[in-house]
Amino acid sequence: MTCTEPRPSPLSRAQLRAPMRWYARVHSRWHSQAHPRVRTSARERRRSGPGLATRGAAPAETHVLQTTPPRPHRVPLLAARALACRRGARLLFEGLDLDLHAGDLVWVRGRNGRGKTSLLRLVAGIAAPQHGELRLDGAPFTAAPDRSRRITCIGHADALHGDLTAREALTFLLRLHGRARDGARVDAALDHWGVYAHRHAPVRSLSQGQRKRVALARLACEHPGALGDDRGASLGIGREASRGEIREASRGDDREASLWVLDEPFDALDAGGVACLNALLAQHLQRGGSVLLTGHQAALAPTLRWRELDLDARAD
Repeated sequence: MTCTEPRPSPLSRAQLRAPMRWYARVHSRWHSQAHPRVRTSARERRRSGPGLATRGAAPAETHVLQTTPPRPHRVPLLAARALACRRGARLLFEGLDLDLHAGDLVWVRGRNGRGKTSLLRLVAGIAAPQHGELRLDGAPFTAAPDRSRRITCIGHADALHGDLTAREALTFLLRLHGRARDGARVDAALDHWGVYAHRHAPVRSLSQGQRKRVALARLACEHPGALGDDRGASLGIGREASRGEIREASRGDDREASLWVLDEPFDALDAGGVACLNALLAQHLQRGGSVLLTGHQAALAPTLRWRELDLDARAD
């Protein structure tokens, strides 16, 4: 008796094609992940013209390089690193870091004697820090070009000479800080703050609130377009003036201060003065300027956005 092995049955076509289908499916998945393409509909291919795809032919694959563009690094207008300030034998603060970008408003707060005014003096370049570094537009503070022209500082004292008239005192301050000081702009700034009628009065005869308004009129002179909200338009500098007139009035004053350093700016102002200052702050921030100010009273308009720097938290 002859023993023979059973002959295997032939494989069907489906069994023969199974490995090929599996390989094709895996290869197609890998190819689609490695080479993504932009899928277009038949209507879009017809609109694109016969040069890109023809009827009955497979559309050409468009390979897209998937890269993430680098985010631009914003250099702060003012940067303070590990700042320390000493008054006599007392250390007011140390290790203070601060970045001011375009459109930033920082409110420095703290009790009396915590170093708010001292910090503003450091930023304005009036005093030097005990430790740390200040940079303006990424450059060392002492080597920054046009530093005095980029910063407008108004201290708690009005810095107005009592023997000069209000108009003369404002003109002198503008000339001292390298700003345009034409008579039309000075008159418009005084009118904007409601002290135009006292322009010929000696500063010593003005009230504390009026003296504050004359000192803050420097801010209105920073932007000629800001002098067109009310009566200043009648003087030829406001919104009724043409763009050419405003451009001519501001010619030679391309060094507009981009940083306002204000020490107690709301002090001695009534409700109208507070509203006028808030409007100027809003316009300055919208133009890309920055503001660093101090104050004990919460007089900032709720429409403004600001950050708070509390020096009480850094007290020893």
